[in-house]
Amino acid sequence: MKLSKINSSKFILILLLPFLFAYSYILISNYTFGDQVSYRALYESLSYTHFSDVFEIAQRHISASEWLTFYILWIPAVSNIDKDLFVAFANLLLLSLLFLVFRKYRANYAIIFLALCNFYVIVLMTGAERLKFSIIFLLLVDLANSRKLKIFFALLSMLAHLQTILFFAAIFIGKFSQTLVAVIKTKRISIKDVAPFVVGIAASMFFIFTQYGGIESKAN
Repeated sequence: MKLSKINSSKFILILLLPFLFAYSYILISNYTFGDQVSYRALYESLSYTHFSDVFEIAQRHISASEWLTFYILWIPAVSNIDKDLFVAFANLLLLSLLFLVFRKYRANYAIIFLALCNFYVIVLMTGAERLKFSIIFLLLVDLANSRKLKIFFALLSMLAHLQTILFFAAIFIGKFSQTLVAVIKTKRISIKDVAPFVVGIAASMFFIFTQYGGIESKAN
């Protein structure tokens, strides 16, 4: 029986996993400067930190208000898992999700190869640790089948890095503008039309309120 396109893509991905992991591990194990100096020190500190003290300890090493990544790092750190090994697996997940998203939109393998070796992907794999986890959740938003899962991963993405809020805000504004045009043309408005806008404003206010310190520091 002939494999479908999506199944063949997954099969090829499975074959690539050992090479992607080796690529990731060699890269991260040799990247010891830049932001990784702080992240390695943070990981070492988290290895003997209680759950309730994670954010406080993290703030001593990384000046960021997005707390989710700190707790993600705490789990392998307190379990005495080597940081390079854990990050290599996180990078493997990132590369795998990128591969699946590219195949979903019918990108050919030459383009995928170039994308996975792209400078910005390498930055995500090495120095931009918080943004990496945010992008992982963002890719899961695109690949998730259910609306609830998409919302769940979107929230995690925003909690992992504030910059993702701008991405979702752009999508929200685009969709709301379409609704607004339709309302103007029909001169009719319903709760169904207003509800997404109200929810979007409420969610934005919540994130601005809870992450105000981080937003202010980035603005300055």
